[in-house]
Amino acid sequence: MLITQKYHCAKDIDPEFIPSLEELLQDSIPNFEWIKFQEEKTPEDVHFTYYLFFGNKHNAPVGFAQACIHNREGHGSLLGKFLGQTKKEKSLIWSMQGDHFQGLVFDPNYLKEGIKEARQLIKDYNAREDINFHFVKINSRNTQDFEDLEPIKTQHERIIDGLIKNEDSYEDYFKSLSGPIQKHIKNLWKDIYQEPRFKMGEFSSFKDCFSYKSKGHEQYQSLKNSEKIEIYKNFTDKYITLETHEEVLAIIFFIKGRSGHVFCDFISLVKELDKDLLIQVCIMNFYEDKEYSHLHFLNQSREINRFRDLGVRFKEQECLTFKSHE
Repeated sequence: MLITQKYHCAKDIDPEFIPSLEELLQDSIPNFEWIKFQEEKTPEDVHFTYYLFFGNKHNAPVGFAQACIHNREGHGSLLGKFLGQTKKEKSLIWSMQGDHFQGLVFDPNYLKEGIKEARQLIKDYNAREDINFHFVKINSRNTQDFEDLEPIKTQHERIIDGLIKNEDSYEDYFKSLSGPIQKHIKNLWKDIYQEPRFKMGEFSSFKDCFSYKSKGHEQYQSLKNSEKIEIYKNFTDKYITLETHEEVLAIIFFIKGRSGHVFCDFISLVKELDKDLLIQVCIMNFYEDKEYSHLHFLNQSREINRFRDLGVRFKEQECLTFKSHE
């Protein structure tokens, strides 16, 4: 049996638990400050509840759960909408903003006990009348452990699970790919390098990416306050740009995690740039940095077809809906 501690604010979690939590979550998020920042930037009608799970052998968490609760007003029915009547509704989603958006994570050695505790939490929330929508993402191999809770909907997902550095260099990685994929990647690099003004840059701050470019100030002003850029400006360790003397064509963000894990994402500022090329820029820089051993792609789960045949791992997960507004 695990001991459960509940928190309503990430800042309230004891600092002594943070290193163990970061180790537990190293496949999911860069660090625990990532979770704190997400909470700070959340709208007022959304709040989080966090659960830490402990075994009886040591004072370090062996499990973590994050519940996101969205409070909103709804009409409840067509008649209620017609009459202008509203009622409070709460949506509960077990999710964590990171590599795969799962909100329940356990040390494999404590998985059986962890699932037992998670099941009870889900049952307790299902029993609450104020919860109108209830949703959780879990690893597919654990689906049967939740079937008797009778989800009203189950949806299967195949998601990207990152890339392990199993070659000595990007060149060796490239040679390990199939012939057709090699040809495709060669053409991507060829197309971009045919542009005589093209170059790649490396920067330590977002603003510096736009220095000394004629359109740089305009680009920076249009991007600096976007929600996506705001979090990356706070956590990115290295910015890689594809650029010309006039403008930035794309930016790749690298965020260091623990134990060789690194998280990346990218934005393209021109329509003509193929996302497959940006993925290769990510992988190339991953191989060039000796500190990195595991590469995670943030916000790319919907682009799964672009990662096929690239040596990237995949994970099967289930989306379980226990309650719905409908």
